[in-house]
Amino acid sequence: MLGKTRNKLHKQMYKDFGNIYKVDTADDFYKWFYEVVNTTNSERRGYYLFTEENTDAIEEVTEIAQLKNTDNTLVVKIKMFKF
Repeated sequence: MLGKTRNKLHKQMYKDFGNIYKVDTADDFYKWFYEVVNTTNSERRGYYLFTEENTDAIEEVTEIAQLKNTDNTLVVKIKMFKF
């Protein structure tokens, strides 16, 4: 995105989004969406801009008392095999 501003938040937003005015075709969009924006972890623009990291997606429960709030939760019992 091209733009001139003194606002630091807007400058970062322009940097994060890149030049969206170059996106004319679906192929251009895919290139824009999948462009690597963070070289330390190879994070791609679309994932960086439009997703949130889910840090509590998996939780090991060893006792029933740990199941406090199960709203919006799927509890799965998996039998552990011993070899």
